[in-house]
Amino acid sequence: MMKKILLLMSLVSSVAAFAQCTIVGEEILEVNRSVTFSIENDNAQCPDCHLWRAKGDNLRIQGDFRKGKVSVTPLAVGKNELTLTILTAQGVSQCSKNIDVLEKVAMAATPPLEYNKMDCDINISDFKEIKYSEGIVSFFPNNTDNNFRYQWAVTHASGEMVTSYEKVPKFQYNKEAGITSAKLRVISGRCIRDLSKTYDVGFWKFF
Repeated sequence: MMKKILLLMSLVSSVAAFAQCTIVGEEILEVNRSVTFSIENDNAQCPDCHLWRAKGDNLRIQGDFRKGKVSVTPLAVGKNELTLTILTAQGVSQCSKNIDVLEKVAMAATPPLEYNKMDCDINISDFKEIKYSEGIVSFFPNNTDNNFRYQWAVTHASGEMVTSYEKVPKFQYNKEAGITSAKLRVISGRCIRDLSKTYDVGFWKFF
């Protein structure tokens, strides 16, 4: 097994062209909140035929960097790049994801702007759930604007809360103990609008 890892590290430094793969995980993180990253359609030769790396100092990879799934903890605000190289039967695949780390912002914090004021320019009134892949759901606002800021928070049946600052976020879910609530806060230069949904136990079983 060690020989395969050494071979993989050697190929990373010597091979210029790679087959592509896709890293599943958030692009915008908050300081000190651990997030799980994985590979879509993992076709590695073995469970330990992966190599995860962070190019900067503000991301810490926790757990076994040789596996197909790792936990990443942001240590400081800034930009970084998470890379993954895997050894497959067809050769080497490599992919990367740009990461932005922001200061932690509590969803329950008192907003600096007025809620739902009369001249509010936020035209978002709902969001829908779209199955991104098995065990991963994306939430889509019914309108989007690049000038707005988006804060999402989902709560799982276990009580765990996961947040995202992406316009269209992706969250993992479990059919047996899925997401019980999803909250969206949209922030513009004029106002703030909060939306929320709750889900019963059976929703995710047939999603």
